[in-house]
Amino acid sequence: MFTGIVQSVGTVVEVHKLSDNSVQLEVNCNDLNSNSKIGESIAIAGICLTVEKVNQDSLTFTAISETLNKTKISEIVKGSSVNIEQSAKLQDLVGGHQVSGHIDTTGKVVKIAKSDNWSVLRVAIDEKFANLVVSKGSISIDGVSLTISNIMNKDGENWVEVSLIPITMAHTTLGSLVEGNLVNIEFDLVAKYVAQNTKK
Repeated sequence: MFTGIVQSVGTVVEVHKLSDNSVQLEVNCNDLNSNSKIGESIAIAGICLTVEKVNQDSLTFTAISETLNKTKISEIVKGSSVNIEQSAKLQDLVGGHQVSGHIDTTGKVVKIAKSDNWSVLRVAIDEKFANLVVSKGSISIDGVSLTISNIMNKDGENWVEVSLIPITMAHTTLGSLVEGNLVNIEFDLVAKYVAQNTKK
């Protein structure tokens, strides 16, 4: 379990495509390189991955086909910047919201409106997820816990907007997004459970 509070921005050192439709990533996770153990869960761009190897300057992870199909990981290349968060401990404060690291889908950045003190990020999502978003509800974008400020679900438009404060822009990869970029989306766990129960 994670909180959506990014601890650092790491750099992808190597990407290895394996023969069984999986991808191995080597990521420089900064201070976490020496503070992580094999078998530990770390969120990379919001994706819960397991540490397979602790290297001198990086950690090694493998993403299988299910992860490749649901996330933007296939677009990650050597040199890509990624948000990093170590799994939460029981004594940790939950500064964001409960994030599982199990990505639901990807969204496309369709608009970025910048001002002096904040930016508004608009992300298009598939209409089938419309029942999982609510104004002032929580959402995780590339592993960052955010509050939904506006939604649209009519006339063929389906998107969510979130407001980004300067510290989020400066200390996560969201500050470098441009229109057309894909982002990993994880909807709020409570919203997913409610939606599932209402189907019965």
